Amino acid sequence: MVVALQNEQRFEVVVFTREECSWAFGREEFSSVDALPHGFLEKLAATYAVDAVIFVDLTAYQAYRPQAIGLRSKLATVRDVRLVWSFDEIISATDPAVANSVRRQYLKNDRGTQPLDLSPAALQSPSRFAAFAAQAMFRTLPPR
Repeated sequence: MVVALQNEQRFEVVVFTREECSWAFGREEFSSVDALPHGFLEKLAATYAVDAVIFVDLTAYQAYRPQAIGLRSKLATVRDVRLVWSFDEIISATDPAVANSVRRQYLKNDRGTQPLDLSPAALQSPSRFAAFAAQAMFRTLPPR
């Protein structure tokens, strides 16, 4: 997820680890639908000098054919505390457009020097499918 977000080059990514979250707020994680503790965003802003916080949840996962992954994400500003972007979709290889997009991404990025069309293998790799889904989600982020 972090690599896909960084590849969009919309902003600098600072990862807030589970350990840091547990130390600061007494819980390892907060989902995009959790009630946040009082001062959560302000404390992150003061500690990490951030302008916004993005939450990403995995809502569904099917690693075997047909692959599917559900992603929910929200981007909130820290200064005026408002939601500026949200995403909530299940991306499934049963959708022909998704399957074709996964294969096209494989051909574009990972083909290398192989003379064979191995793009159908992209639909058999959970890690490639998850990378595609993350990239598809973050492509919908608003411009700077």
